[in-house]
Amino acid sequence: QRALLRSEKAEHARDLSHLALRELLDFPDQGEALILDTLRFETDEKLPESYQYEISHRYEFRTLQFQKEAMLTNVSVQKAPYYPSLQAFGTLNYGRPGVDRLANDWMLYETFGVALNWTLWDWNQRRNRVQRARATVRQIDERKKSLESRVRLEVRKAELTVDDARKRIEVAEK
Repeated sequence: QRALLRSEKAEHARDLSHLALRELLDFPDQGEALILDTLRFETDEKLPESYQYEISHRYEFRTLQFQKEAMLTNVSVQKAPYYPSLQAFGTLNYGRPGVDRLANDWMLYETFGVALNWTLWDWNQRRNRVQRARATVRQIDERKKSLESRVRLEVRKAELTVDDARKRIEVAEK
């Protein structure tokens, strides 16, 4: 029985080290990867439901989602100066003298106008701001990938621990 338990422990340790190596080498996220002695990878097409549940309920993941949405909005805001701005204004005045300065009477008069503002050259400041905003979005994507990788590893470790405990119980009952 002890030999069987040691064998099971060794298998779980091997599985964990293979999983850690796969994460370290940044192999694709599709399913579980089994690393053979020749470092040939075989993929299992299923992704554990526990992983999906775990990642979607993580506070850090939701925070990163909100940050990404905010940064994508920021990219749009930073692109806004590429386009001209149009402003319209109007005023209603009552004063002395009014429009006719010679009459020097109290008059009611209106003023309306339109202004078009377009920055044609700003020494690439707009472009640099847009690039900075896009770089921030890419950083958030990388942090999300890292978080998914950590969660995947945690879930797999938990699954192996439960499996190990189940096998210990089976051996103990025999």
